[in-house]
Formats: sequence, C-alpha cells, structure tokens
Amino acid sequence: MNHNDQTRTYKRSESVVFLKTKEAFGGLSNMAGGFPLSINGIKIRTTEALYQICRFPHLPDVQNLIIEQKSPMTAKMKSKPHRENSRKDWDKVRVKIMRWCLQVKLAQNWDKFSKLLLDTENKPIVEQSRRDSFWGAKPVDDETLVGMNVLGRLLMEQREAVKNENKESLLQVLPLDIPNFEIAGSPIETATSLVIGPTNSPTESAQSNDDSEPGMQTSLLFDEPEDNDIASQVNTATEAAPADYEVSNPAPVNSSDSEFKSKKDHLANIIETFNKEFGDITWGDVDQVRKVITKDIPAIVATDSVYKKAKQSLDKSLARIEHDKALTRAMKVVVRKDSELHSQFVDNLFFKRWMMDALFDLNYDQSPMDI
Repeated sequence: MNHNDQTRTYKRSESVVFLKTKEAFGGLSNMAGGFPLSINGIKIRTTEALYQICRFPHLPDVQNLIIEQKSPMTAKMKSKPHRENSRKDWDKVRVKIMRWCLQVKLAQNWDKFSKLLLDTENKPIVEQSRRDSFWGAKPVDDETLVGMNVLGRLLMEQREAVKNENKESLLQVLPLDIPNFEIAGSPIETATSLVIGPTNSPTESAQSNDDSEPGMQTSLLFDEPEDNDIASQVNTATEAAPADYEVSNPAPVNSSDSEFKSKKDHLANIIETFNKEFGDITWGDVDQVRKVITKDIPAIVATDSVYKKAKQSLDKSLARIEHDKALTRAMKVVVRKDSELHSQFVDNLFFKRWMMDALFDLNYDQSPMDI
C-alpha cells in the first residue's frame, strides 16, 4: 500500500470541515478545550496533550512537563525538543495511539462529544490544514481539499461506533497492547467514564493516550497506512492541531466594552491561526514571535505616516496597498529582533500572505493592544 492509496479528495460543500476550535465543529479538534481527560487518576487538559505524552513513556519528566502546560499548543511545542527521543516504534503506533486518545475523549465526555459527532450527520469529517496532508487535508482551491485526513477518518470511525455500538462498551477504553504503554512510570490502566473536575496543578496532572479496540469494537473505516508509508511521512507530516486560545470576557455593556471584545477576538483569531498553520516551524522563542506579530509590528504599521494618510482617506483598497508596504518596511526593523521571523516573511509566501491579511484586518479597524 502506498501513500497515494490513502489520499482522499473532499468537497467542502459536502463535508464537515474544521479548522479553528471556536468554530461550530471546532470541538472535533485535538486542541479543543472543554474535553478534560483522566488517565490513572491523572488529569489532562486536552487530547493533544494526551497524544504528545504517549511519545515519551520512558521519559516521565518530559510527560510531566507537557502536562503542566495550560495551552494545548504549548504542550505540543514543549514536546518538540524531545522528539528525537520519542519511543522507538512511534511511527508504527502513532495512528493507534491517536485512535485510543479519541476513544478516551469520547468515553470521558460522552454527552458533549457524542452529540458533536452525530451532528456531523453522514458527511465526511475533514480537518483542514495548510501544511499537513497526513492527519488532515490541504485546500487546493475554495471547494476542494486533498489529503490522507487520518484524523478525520478516525473521527468518522467514532461516529459509526456511537451510532451502532452499545453505549456501555464505549464508556471504557482498554490500554493498548503495545510495549511500555505508561504514564508517570506506571502502566496505563483502563480509562473509564468519569466526572472530571478542574485540571489539577501541573505536578498533580499527567496524561496518556492509546488505541484500544477492546473498548470500542467497531470495524475500521479505512486501512491504516502501512508502517513504511507512515515512516516515510513522519518527517513531513505534522500532527494536526488547531490551537485553543480561550478568551473569556464579560458581555459588553457599552460600545467601549464591545470594541474591547472585538480587539480580543481579532487577536485570538490571529494567535489561533498562527499556532495552527505555523506552530510546527522551529521558532527560537515562539512566545516572543507571537508578541512581535500581535503587538510590536501592528504598532509600527499603525504609526506609518503613508499608511495613516491612506487609512484616513477611507479608501480601503488604497489603505490595504499602503498597509502591505508599511508592513514590509516594519519587517526590516523586526529583523534586528527576530531574524527567523523576518526570514519566514521573506521566503515563505504562505506566511507572508497570512501576516498581511491578518494584520490588515486587525489594523484597519482596530488599534494594537496588549493581549
């Protein structure tokens, strides 16, 4: 079986496509908050954290470091420096582990997650990604997405299980029958449906993920890519994960509050998309990069005299032209602070276009602000 055998083509209009966690079907993402997990009594915030923890059964300190992170994207990023020390059979077992993680998510969040799956009806479920055609599918035009979409197909497996299997059999998930399936130095036990409270402090939390068919006896809707196919993809495919950036504000009571919420929403969307599409780039300091993108650069562009004049003309097309020129000038200043960010802007056309679109949307109607 080769890679092409696993590639699928999807029509957006006929599918449930998810990208951002705040969207209608964002809860399907591994990055989505609101689906807490518990393995061996250790509380884990997201499916993404659980999946990343399973890379390192032999490194409990790394597992704990991942568990401590409040953001799923940060949990993913914290695993990156240790990827070379992932379990030796990771390429062979990662699809099984992902399936197991999703089974745990369903078992321990039954009402919410089963309803979300059923709300997709019988449509294909597709995770959209600009960079990852293994777990997701890439858009090739406004209507078409192409990729292996392994995560989406695992979710469709789950949907069929919810429809056809006995509920009680889905409320417990047995550990995977693979070597060293451990968390915090102990073998992973059967995961059962639990009422899970708030996530514990980092030292009290931990995570684990596994693919177990005993708890979920549904047949597979697709053939798992063979080991050689997965191994050939591992260096180019990144684990799909729209980032979860929670923004909770009181409901606006006046125009000032409404404007504040609008600014926060703009910034939340920028951060979420950055995490999703470019989080797999090896940034020197990802937190600093996010700050430069959402605060420093918009502040420089907003004070550019030519752009300010174009903006005051109320001609949005002209303002956009001058904004992009101002942004290019601002990036020449940024290179002194972050050469990698400047390099991505110059060499990565997708990144450059995303920055121009995102910051114009932020800057034209809003003023830069702290997050």
